[in-house]
Amino acid sequence: SMIHIGPIGASTHDLAVFTEIAGGAHDSDPASLAQPDFVSDELVDAIGRGVKDLRIGIDEREWADADDDVARPARDALAALEKEGATLVPVSLPLAKQTVAIGYLTIGLEVFAGMLDARHEHLDELGLDLQMLVASIGGFAANDYLDAQRLRATLRQETARVLSSVDVLALPTNAQIAPAITDDEAKNGFADIPALNAACRYAFLANLTGIPAGSAPVGTASKGLPVGLQIAGDAWDEACVLQVLGHLERIGAAQSIRPAPHVDLLR
Repeated sequence: SMIHIGPIGASTHDLAVFTEIAGGAHDSDPASLAQPDFVSDELVDAIGRGVKDLRIGIDEREWADADDDVARPARDALAALEKEGATLVPVSLPLAKQTVAIGYLTIGLEVFAGMLDARHEHLDELGLDLQMLVASIGGFAANDYLDAQRLRATLRQETARVLSSVDVLALPTNAQIAPAITDDEAKNGFADIPALNAACRYAFLANLTGIPAGSAPVGTASKGLPVGLQIAGDAWDEACVLQVLGHLERIGAAQSIRPAPHVDLLR
C-alpha cells in the first residue's frame, strides 16, 4: 500500500517525459484508477514555469534531524530559490517525525503477510537482512498494523492541511550521507539499523501519504558524496514538483556530479 514508482533521470526533463508516459489509470492496477490523465506535454511545460511567487513549506523540526553536511547544501539550494522569487513559509507536520516507525510497521507487516510461502519453504534462501526482518516483524500483532494505519490516516490529513497553504514542501532527501558498505554486507544484505533509519527518515512521508515527491542533487558533503533536496507536492500535482526541480537545474543549484565511488547503472 506504500508503492511508489521511482524513476531516476539524468535531468528533470527525463522525469517529466517518463511520468507522462507511465502515469494515468490502468485497468490491471486498481490503485491507479483515481489518477487524472495528464494533458499532452503538461509536465514538460511545467519545467519552464519558474518559481516566482511559489510558496515552499519548511518544517524546522524536521530539518533539525538532518546532519549539518546534508542540510547545508540543501538550504543553499532553497536560498537560491528565494532569490528567484519563491517564498519560504514555516509549517508544522508533527507526525512526520514518526514516519519511519509508521512506515516500518506498514511495509514490514504487509511484506510479512505476503511472504507466507517464502517464510515456510525458503527462509534459509533469503538474504540475512530479510531473515532478520522476518524474525523481528513476526513479533508484532494485527492491532499494531491497525494502529499504524490510524496514524497514517492522521498524517495524510495533516499533510493535506499543510499543502492547502503552500505549493510544495521542502525536506532533505536523507538524514545522512550514504554509508560505507562492506563486502560482507554487499553479499549478505545490509542490516545497519541507524543507517537504514537515516535513509528512510524523509522518504516515507510521500510513501505513506501518496503525494508526489522528487529529489534534486544539490551538492556534495564530506567525501564528495551527493546530497539531495526533496520537493513534495500536493496529491496529483507532479507538475509543481517538476517545476521546482527544473528551476533548480536551470539556475545551476542542482546538477549531477558523479562521486569518486559510484556504480554506473547503465553499463
